[in-house]
Amino acid sequence: MKINITPPRHYSDFYLHTKTKKYLKGEYNKLKAWNVFEGERKGYYLYITKRNIQIELIDNGKETVNDIERYLEFLFCNQYIGVSFEGNDNVHLEMKKVKCFYL
Repeated sequence: MKINITPPRHYSDFYLHTKTKKYLKGEYNKLKAWNVFEGERKGYYLYITKRNIQIELIDNGKETVNDIERYLEFLFCNQYIGVSFEGNDNVHLEMKKVKCFYL
C-alpha cells in the first residue's frame, strides 16, 4: 500500500530531507539515503521527490501507522497537507497537529 503526501508549497526539498534525516535515525538513513528512507523496524519506506512524499507500507500494523503519524506531525506541525491512498483504504491517519485533506 502506498500513501502519497503533498507538502505545503513553502516546504523546500532540502528542508524535507534534513527534517527527515533528523527524525529517522537508522544506520541506512545516515549512510546511503538521499531520496529513500527506511522507517523504524523496516515497516515502511519513504521516497521524497520534488513536491511529493510517497510512503510504502510493508507492515500496516498499528505501531507502523503510529510511527508514520508521529513523523508527519514532526514534519508538518500546524500545516495543511494533501493525503491520498493507493491500494488499501483500511489505514486512516488520525493526527491532531496536522490538518489533512484527502484526495
